[in-house]
Amino acid sequence: MIQASSPVALVMHTQAEITMWMGALNACGLKKVTAFTSTTEAYEVCTRQQFPLFVTRMEMPKMSGIILIQKLRMTGNYGLEPQMFVCDKLDNKLLNVMAEYDIEYVSAAPFVGAALIEKLKHMIQMENNLSPGEVLYREAKTAFSSGIAEMAEESINEALKVNPDLEKALLLSGDIKAAKAEYQAASEVYKKVLVFNPKSAAAAHKLAQLYTAQGDHTAAANLLSKLAEISPYSIKLLENAGLSNFAVERYDEAKRIMGKLSGLDETNKTAATVTAEIKIKDGDYDGLVETLSKSHDEKSLIQFLNNAGAKLSKGDDLDGAIRMYSAAIEQITESKFLYAIHYNMGIAYKKKNDKPHAIVHFKKALKINPGFDKAAEELKKLQTI
Repeated sequence: MIQASSPVALVMHTQAEITMWMGALNACGLKKVTAFTSTTEAYEVCTRQQFPLFVTRMEMPKMSGIILIQKLRMTGNYGLEPQMFVCDKLDNKLLNVMAEYDIEYVSAAPFVGAALIEKLKHMIQMENNLSPGEVLYREAKTAFSSGIAEMAEESINEALKVNPDLEKALLLSGDIKAAKAEYQAASEVYKKVLVFNPKSAAAAHKLAQLYTAQGDHTAAANLLSKLAEISPYSIKLLENAGLSNFAVERYDEAKRIMGKLSGLDETNKTAATVTAEIKIKDGDYDGLVETLSKSHDEKSLIQFLNNAGAKLSKGDDLDGAIRMYSAAIEQITESKFLYAIHYNMGIAYKKKNDKPHAIVHFKKALKINPGFDKAAEELKKLQTI
């Protein structure tokens, strides 16, 4: 229910657009408006405060409006809030993401004050007078998001009785079945959607996720690579496409898709992780820390590098592990967690029977973290031999 007291998040590129939309919102009785000219700032604030209504501009610097919406939905705090999606031109490739995220209200240029008011009034009218099928769908989605599968299934079945061909209700029905590991039943639902809407990227994406769940990474990768071209704004789809191609060792394709994702969302952890893993497989350690630094905090970055080095060591590529650790030390000039890299580098040198270098790095680990018992024990062993 949209009321006069409902807080509104207004995300626009310029102050002039904020003024224009603020006037339209006020004319509709909505005066509790928080305005942003930065999607980064909007994300930070909106993850701490709850806004039941958004007016979001697609064309924003650094991070577009459609990426902001997806990132907010991924926090788990949002999902059914109405979005007035504002854009210069409605690209067909945007429609796939909009359908996937239930973005139903759009305002495209040119922007005229009176027309904006009418669009907002229409949205308020629709949201405050939901159809019985829409109410049931939202109840089902809320229950499913909360992990109450039985209630979700009951509500979605009722919604489909009211409107058997409602695409988003069918997709949610399939999601509920997939969550219960009823893969065949879920597949039948998604394929049913594709029969009457062959262009449904959401249904095809969900079908690809089923392939992954059943271990058929090749089928998933084949489908997701195609979908990445027709739905290039979907964060989750691009993540899955990159991961699937990486799983079947199509590293060039995985790297290409992760590059597209990083272009949309430079802080995306999946994109950075897959790109870094491919660099390590290629023996390319230059810029490795830079690849990870925008998406990983200091601790998780060191942890990733340690795990990657441990894999190289277990695979008998001790020289590769040492080169990677050396590059990491060069690129991370100061960090309270750097002791872990020096320790693992010491272990690698120890395995190579290079006692002098092993001692050097165990000592460096202890200099950073004097209380690190493992390094002290390894050093003592080497010094007594």
